[in-house]
Amino acid sequence: MLEQETIKRLLASKNRQSPLLPAMRTLRTTIRNLAGQRSLTAIVILTLAIGIGGATALFSAANGVLLRPLPIREQGDVMVAYRRDLSRQLHEEGMSED
Repeated sequence: MLEQETIKRLLASKNRQSPLLPAMRTLRTTIRNLAGQRSLTAIVILTLAIGIGGATALFSAANGVLLRPLPIREQGDVMVAYRRDLSRQLHEEGMSED
């Protein structure tokens, strides 16, 4: 009796479709449509390239400026000096390492 249930379960699992199958069909149809419209394909690829390149550039800048620590041995020794000259509307800021 147990063997018949196991066989039924195995046959039922083989008849099930993969959850990725509809997505693969959609992707295949999209690729076919883009292949027929060369100018649209070029615009889509160019837009993706610019978007990926821009995101990479922004991350690189943020990583270098905000996320990495300053290249100073003793960061506690860094001092910030700020000078304000109200007569000339001058604001200066400087940084020095002891």
